[in-house]
Amino acid sequence: MSWAYKGVPVLESISQTQPTEAGSPIPDKVGDSNTEFKMTRDNLTKSEQKTMGVAQKDQEKDPGAQEAIAEQSPVINTQQKKEIGAARPESEEKNPAQPSLETWEEFNWTYLKWRIAKHNGKEVKREFISGKCVFPECDSLTFDSVDELAKHYQDKAESLNPEVFPHEEVYSPFREITLEEVGRLMEGTIADDYVTKVIILLNNLLSQTEECFNVTLSGGSSEGKTYLVLEVVSYFPQEEVIKISNPSPTAFHHENGELVDEKFNPIGDEIERLGHRIRELESVKKAERKPKEERELLESIAKLKRLRDSARKLIDYSGKVVVVLDVDNKGFIEKLRSVLSHDDKIIDIPITNPSTHKTEHILIKGPFAANFATTIGHFDEQELTRNMYLSPEVTQDKLAATQKLIARKRNDSEAFERMKKSLMGYRSLVSRIELIRYKGIKKFKADFPSENYLIDKFNSDKKFRKPRHNRDIPRLYSLSEADALLNCYNRRAVPGREDTIVFTPEDVDRAFELYGPIAEANEHNVTPELMEIHKLIVSDGKAGLSKDEIKDMYLKHMGYRIEDTRLVREIIPALVDAGLLSESKDQVDHRKRLYSPV
Repeated sequence: MSWAYKGVPVLESISQTQPTEAGSPIPDKVGDSNTEFKMTRDNLTKSEQKTMGVAQKDQEKDPGAQEAIAEQSPVINTQQKKEIGAARPESEEKNPAQPSLETWEEFNWTYLKWRIAKHNGKEVKREFISGKCVFPECDSLTFDSVDELAKHYQDKAESLNPEVFPHEEVYSPFREITLEEVGRLMEGTIADDYVTKVIILLNNLLSQTEECFNVTLSGGSSEGKTYLVLEVVSYFPQEEVIKISNPSPTAFHHENGELVDEKFNPIGDEIERLGHRIRELESVKKAERKPKEERELLESIAKLKRLRDSARKLIDYSGKVVVVLDVDNKGFIEKLRSVLSHDDKIIDIPITNPSTHKTEHILIKGPFAANFATTIGHFDEQELTRNMYLSPEVTQDKLAATQKLIARKRNDSEAFERMKKSLMGYRSLVSRIELIRYKGIKKFKADFPSENYLIDKFNSDKKFRKPRHNRDIPRLYSLSEADALLNCYNRRAVPGREDTIVFTPEDVDRAFELYGPIAEANEHNVTPELMEIHKLIVSDGKAGLSKDEIKDMYLKHMGYRIEDTRLVREIIPALVDAGLLSESKDQVDHRKRLYSPV
């Protein structure tokens, strides 16, 4: 017997003993009968079609019948399968099996190995692979779950004599830790600067949530801004960290990104494929092209134009720790105003291409934790309210400790790196950050005695409310949430929401205590360094000071002079704009300006 579909032979030489009723025997092999005939679907009688339909329905209802029929079905060789595939029309072809859209991304870090499963680009599950303990004597041990690892640390703490090892329990990444203890753990590589280094760490810890903010570290040359920021981010997995140095105002516009359409679907590969195909078709002379190829060429050119017209470059910084060093141009931060506001996850920045004079769209995807290091001290108010301003300490004790670190690093840089990675404080914080990343906390929920607990605490010492406070309050919320995130294994999760934990009044109190030393400077829209200079001028008790007298005063208290250009262009204008200094003309020499503390 030969099956044919629409007149095309499908299966030939099937041996059969003239079946006309349901249940007739079907041969085991192809071509083992003397009786051969052709039969098409059109040639089947109504009775035969009905019989085949009933048998098919019975087969679907009865799994046993399916197996029996499968056992009796004729064996089809490879060549016949190819013929069947060729005979089936496109409209009736079975859909090919869809490829699995689930992909795995693995993280192999210092103390933790785990992976994420993603479906259509969205995370669907996390798997713990193995974990290690931070104590050197346990380096050879590995643990197969977070619970096993936590139990190991608990047993370790109980076995230690608190009189001999008073601080060993602090090194467990699962125990509750205070911000003061975090600062002490970082002392091995960052001397002093407690407030600055802990705030930078907390902000970067929030980078994979929507609560991260922007930090600008401003201070004079050689005060350790770059070193401080780079040391803090060294505690984080380096695939999260993006470092940019001395950027131009439009540096972000020229970053490598992915081409997407209006719906943010990637189109870069399609543009490349179309371009390659157009070049192939154009390589054939027009007179030699087939009509089909000519149509394909015109359609490809039109489609390529549509894609290029709709193309936008997407720069994905979401969840990243972005470090921008040596910012000596205010224009760079000004160009990022809309991004630093965190008003939306994707910000469209239109620019004009100087070559084509056409508008192009740069999409920056966030949020991300931004860390700026600069000598600039005088910013526009829009930048001042969008950033939390910090300054490195410049005390004799800190300078002495820094010099010792410099000597140790320059004497033997490799030995310094080994020493750094052997420090229990460093190992403990790295392990804690890795475990926090694995837990995947994205959101926070307040558990306060009253809804306005944090706001009432913030306004308790304020005589007036300022528009700037509307940006300061969210940053205090962020610091409170970061304290909870730091201790996420000791915080209650919201039922049914594994990515959300609760933060409490204790977290808020810790955040206010940390923020206190820099609160006055930030609320006056100046950096902490400039606020200290203002206090020096106030403590001197004189009015009508010239710039040279301010420089002499600074030299007397600090042991070195302020750079003249920086004093005139940055420090004095910033203090005058903040209302902390008043400016007047010298009555004797009208060319001179005199400054008095307000």
